[in-house]
Amino acid sequence: RAMRKQAIADNEARIKRGEVDKKKVAPESEEVAPESAGENTITTGTREEQLKSIYTKMRNEEINRLEPGLTAAQLEGRINNFEAFRGGVLLAESSGDYTTPNIPKEGEQPTTASGGYQIVKGSAIPALNRLKRLLKKQGLSLKDIPELDKFAEHKDAKKLSPIVQDMLITADWFQKTLLKTEAAP
Repeated sequence: RAMRKQAIADNEARIKRGEVDKKKVAPESEEVAPESAGENTITTGTREEQLKSIYTKMRNEEINRLEPGLTAAQLEGRINNFEAFRGGVLLAESSGDYTTPNIPKEGEQPTTASGGYQIVKGSAIPALNRLKRLLKKQGLSLKDIPELDKFAEHKDAKKLSPIVQDMLITADWFQKTLLKTEAAP
């Protein structure tokens, strides 16, 4: 939590100094037009609230999948640990700016990495497929989050909203095959 509070404080300071546009760090919420939403999309609340709800459910289900039988207090602890980790990666990769392009170190060539988590284009489709798998568990598809359809074409993470970048990286981490052990279906 301390890391998240520090990230928020850092972003607020950057906004005050004019280093970053507030919309790039914390976009304004917008209402979702029901006619533009997929058939399973929840159409109450702002788009951001809807996406945060999807994210929260996805994250919590994945934590429970990996560690079944947690008490509510244990789950809360795991969530806090995960969010602190995710926030730390965000700070390390982009100083908390979700619109960051790849900025190479002196003497190095730029990569295709972009966004808050510096997702490279070669990892975009595998991460998208992992997110698609988790959305399906909630009865949703990529059509329920239209910006993901476009992401499959441009593979530029900085064009995604912050919450969608959070969803994408979270699905990628939780569903990634590690040490020849695949994520459970």
